[in-house]
Amino acid sequence: DLFRHLRHMHKQSGRYSIVLTLQEAETMRRILHIRGDKFFIDGFQASASIRLATADCQILDRSHKFDEPSSWHLGVVRQTCRFFDGEMFFTRRQGLRLLSALEVVPSEERQLFYEDLMARRRRAKARYNDTPLEQIMYSTSLIDLIV
Repeated sequence: DLFRHLRHMHKQSGRYSIVLTLQEAETMRRILHIRGDKFFIDGFQASASIRLATADCQILDRSHKFDEPSSWHLGVVRQTCRFFDGEMFFTRRQGLRLLSALEVVPSEERQLFYEDLMARRRRAKARYNDTPLEQIMYSTSLIDLIV
């Protein structure tokens, strides 16, 4: 099942995802409305969308000629948002999506980032040891999660 799923995995060249604060997203939305039926950036065929960081990544707004990303890309974005939110429990499929975004970052840096992130939280600070996130933190490639 995982190998069938990996067949659909691909990075979309030229597509980037950015997590914004509410204030930044409001400004971005105003820009989208001002631009109307023009491309997002003059001189480039650039487009953008604003989505909620929820389970279904609901789209709030989009620019002129915005093309939907692949379901794999949306899944990677969603799992990365969950990671930034301090989530520790991922299914194997979710873990593959998360690691595909994080594998360019050395394992030690991932661990330091996450520990620093959790130290800044007001909610209960749990450790990721003995959770599905532990394997993601120590993996060096997607192969580590498959085998």
